[in-house]
Amino acid sequence: MEVGDREGVVVVIGISGRSGRTIQMWWRWGSSVERERQHLRWMVVGCVSDGWQLLVAVVAGAARQKKAVKIFPRPTAGPLRPIVHGQTLKYNMKLRAGRGFSLEELQAAGIPKKLAPTIGISVDHRRRNRSLEGLQTNVQRLKTYKAKLVVFPRRARKFKAGDSAPEELATATQVQGAYVPIVREKPTVELVKVTSEMKSFKAYDKLRIERTNKRHVGARLKKAAEAEKEEKK
Repeated sequence: MEVGDREGVVVVIGISGRSGRTIQMWWRWGSSVERERQHLRWMVVGCVSDGWQLLVAVVAGAARQKKAVKIFPRPTAGPLRPIVHGQTLKYNMKLRAGRGFSLEELQAAGIPKKLAPTIGISVDHRRRNRSLEGLQTNVQRLKTYKAKLVVFPRRARKFKAGDSAPEELATATQVQGAYVPIVREKPTVELVKVTSEMKSFKAYDKLRIERTNKRHVGARLKKAAEAEKEEKK
């Protein structure tokens, strides 16, 4: 792309779209030359965007293969992470992978906190379990992972306590992609038949009555207590 002056007129030469044709545009002095120049520049970049996407995909694939060879036999997806709920009222119904398992979850699963990082389990000592359901879910996740775990010795032919048997090591393969995935259950809707009683029910009137009862509950209790005292006298 070139920008030049020609007898008081600015000439911009660039490439138009995917066709690759050379175009010439003229502007008089005082126009926004730089803005139009940037526009033509992005036209050129868009022309070769497909080639860049292919190149990035090839480079990323080669990097993944190189990383898989480097961390073999560990899984390519990284360490195991717990199932947690999102923050704030907007996202707390969604499940996602957390930072690490809490110390209480590791203790319930029978895994020492110092051993967990060495066998591919992420640990977060700051996490606290707020619900029994979340604790049980992550404990079961740890037990499932532990049952499928194959531990290689640090040194070949020097097995220690906790290492897998040679027969299991011979058949073990590196896990590609996600393992022990997070299963998000879809909510089910139960359909019922609309009855005449449902049709005749007036929800708005019922809400008004309940609001009134809640507003006057204190005064009514006080009045009932005073009446009870007068009767005893």
